[in-house]
Amino acid sequence: MKVIYRPHRGGLDEAMKEKRVFVSFEELQKYVSGQFPEWFRVRPCEIIPGGNPVNDERIRWEDSDYLCIDSYEKIMDKTGYEKYFGGKYECPQCIGMFATKWTDYAEAKYPSIEKYMTDHNLSLREFARQCDMPSSTMCRLLKGDTEPSKSTIDKILAETGLSYEECFRENG
Repeated sequence: MKVIYRPHRGGLDEAMKEKRVFVSFEELQKYVSGQFPEWFRVRPCEIIPGGNPVNDERIRWEDSDYLCIDSYEKIMDKTGYEKYFGGKYECPQCIGMFATKWTDYAEAKYPSIEKYMTDHNLSLREFARQCDMPSSTMCRLLKGDTEPSKSTIDKILAETGLSYEECFRENG
């Protein structure tokens, strides 16, 4: 079952720029366990769901749940845990959010771009970087808050290999 994930970051907009889709929860666990500093070794099995899914209407995730690192007592790398979190905690620590039911890219202004990002497992931030443009610009473009400039169009077409008609066909 596919899973969508966003890391725990300052604001929701910032976190959503790094959302990713995985083919399974196990793939998500493997990815997230590799995102920590090398001095904190987290095993995939130590990445666990919070267990209390809710409907998050802000981002259209129907079963949004916490993604956590297990409690201090259950973690193998206790030194790394204490350094990373600044202490020993009896309960799991939230590091992000995930869901298995969400409204997909069909709701985006340019669904082909969103599909490309999903198919290539790219966060918005990574895709913007590959297109050599600010992630804030890419975010506004995909939300439909701005129209693409010629240079933006050229960068996106060069990165995706799509035709203009495929790439910038609007939803609706």
